Amino acid sequence: MVLVDIHDKWYYISLANYSIDYKLKTMNTPKNNAQFHQKVHQEILDLFQLQDTSGIEIFVLLRRLALLSGVLESQAACDPDVSCARWRVLLRLMLEDHWGNSAGLTPSEIAHFQHVSRNTISSLLRGLENQGMIQRLLDPEDLRVFRIQLTAKGRDYILQTAPGRLNNLNQLVDGLSAEERHQLTDLLGKLLSSLLDQLHGSVVGQNE
Repeated sequence: MVLVDIHDKWYYISLANYSIDYKLKTMNTPKNNAQFHQKVHQEILDLFQLQDTSGIEIFVLLRRLALLSGVLESQAACDPDVSCARWRVLLRLMLEDHWGNSAGLTPSEIAHFQHVSRNTISSLLRGLENQGMIQRLLDPEDLRVFRIQLTAKGRDYILQTAPGRLNNLNQLVDGLSAEERHQLTDLLGKLLSSLLDQLHGSVVGQNE
């Protein structure tokens, strides 16, 4: 499920998958960044006669990092009964309560925060409810709406498992020094801001 969800999320770079990802799957991923750069550059040059391949290189790497980190995160999960997707839902509910939102979240809000479809979130919530981790309560201000809250069992579970799972995420970036982690975080944040600005500009342009 993790692989499918992440693949769908990155489907918009299918142009890269057409040649680059297919051929990279048939061989070991180059350990040398210069080799990777040369491979991607040559593929794009051969297919489309484009000299600047920096953008596609970045997004191919991001895609592969997302896939691999998702697999490693799932493997590191200690409890087979609570998937990473379910655990992230519980963590979000815990954080919302910590931030003062004791009323909980609607299924639509959770789906938005987790970047999944309503059908997917319905399945996740049903599983968590069957495990006694969450409860559904009617919104007193709108009886057509259900709100999802942590149960005491769900809260205890997150408090017990969060340190270990978060440390597992830290271990995924052990190959980088503290300074490199900060630099990478800054650069990814800068790229994210740029993409959001472009998205906003695109939406505004469509509405004009």
